[in-house]
Amino acid sequence: MVDVDHEISLLLAEVPRLAEKEGDTYNVKFKVLFEDYKLANTLESLCGTLKAAKRKGKCSYKPQLLLQGMSDNETISFPAEHVDA
Repeated sequence: MVDVDHEISLLLAEVPRLAEKEGDTYNVKFKVLFEDYKLANTLESLCGTLKAAKRKGKCSYKPQLLLQGMSDNETISFPAEHVDA
């Protein structure tokens, strides 16, 4: 069974490397996360991890479902308080 909190922490650890910090928020396009080799080989499911992180208030994005191709330009925002912790 996958430890969701551990998966979220793995994702948050990679955010500074992949995202641009704007004030108190890190912003990154879904395509950047999806195409990152290290992240792809670390997480069980990027979309599942993002959905869990969104439910826990650790990131935000507009659509309910992120899909490769269709959601490539969707911005995902991570509050710095969760990333820099």
